[in-house]
Amino acid sequence: MNFGNTNIYLCLFCIIYNNIECSTLDISNQGIEDISSVFVPAGTVDIDMRNNNLTSIPFGYFVNMPQLYDLIISGNIIENISDFAFCNLTGLYDLDLRQNNIKIINENTLKGLVNLRRLYISDNDITIFEQKSFYDLGNLIKIDAKENNLIFLSGNIFDPLAPPVNLQFIEFDKNNLQNLTAQYFENMTAVTEIDFRMNNIEEIPNYCFADLRNIGSLILRFNELKIIYEKSLKGLINLLFLDLESNKISVIEPQSFSELVNLQRLWIGSNELVTLSHDIFHPSTNPGAVSQLNMRDNPFRCDDTSLCWVLQPPWLSLLDYRSSMICDGPAHLSGQQVTATLLGCPSDSKWVLISDYCPHI
Repeated sequence: MNFGNTNIYLCLFCIIYNNIECSTLDISNQGIEDISSVFVPAGTVDIDMRNNNLTSIPFGYFVNMPQLYDLIISGNIIENISDFAFCNLTGLYDLDLRQNNIKIINENTLKGLVNLRRLYISDNDITIFEQKSFYDLGNLIKIDAKENNLIFLSGNIFDPLAPPVNLQFIEFDKNNLQNLTAQYFENMTAVTEIDFRMNNIEEIPNYCFADLRNIGSLILRFNELKIIYEKSLKGLINLLFLDLESNKISVIEPQSFSELVNLQRLWIGSNELVTLSHDIFHPSTNPGAVSQLNMRDNPFRCDDTSLCWVLQPPWLSLLDYRSSMICDGPAHLSGQQVTATLLGCPSDSKWVLISDYCPHI
């Protein structure tokens, strides 16, 4: 195929017939190796270059296309994006770079994308977002960077003077991240969903999510968390779903969930909890909006009454039907289902929650 001629004919067709369809250029699955061989008709706002054999994006190719709105370059073998390659795409809303071989995003890779709303950069080989990588992305709504090789995130990838105040969705799952810091999330008050599942995160520092006042979903399953500190989850007053499944959590400090007053689903199954006291919640907290509690597959000991609170109304009715709790010890009780009778919970036990309006006893 003489691809250049094909584009000339397309361009002439657009000009002669003023065809509205020419606002979209679909050149996917054409085996294109050199992006500079592709002619883009004037007025094009959407370009689909997916599933070709492009290896690089040079500086200058997009410089005369400030009108572009949607750019798809996924499914290629791109390793190198020249500095300032997108610098004049001031009207771009969606950029899709998924399924390439990109390794580094530096401070000039995404320069100029001042109106970008959605960045899809998952399934690459990215090991680092360098400092200031996202400084121009103050209007970003979603970033999808899952399935890369990220080990570390700089706390300075967004401009602190112009943070992405509209950012709602953050997906960094299936990487190799080991640490979180509060700097990642400073001033991101619009965020509603964060997914960091399947990383190697070992700790949630105190006040890490303090600025995320509107977040509804926080997914941290399949990490290496060992302890939830009292102030790890401070500020998450509107959180609806907390997923801490499949970590190595053995300790949840008292009042760790004290500010999760709107929580609907709590998943803490498949950890290393031996016991769990009701004081992880604030004394004034009742189930409220909670509709699902998953505590399955923890090595609970059944020789004390510390779990009685969850086996009594109102919490008992919230246990996920798949959430059978099994005794891990002592030996003579191992393998048996945790029940109020087995633990010796008082039959007249009432786990009364004291309101803040009452004087302390």
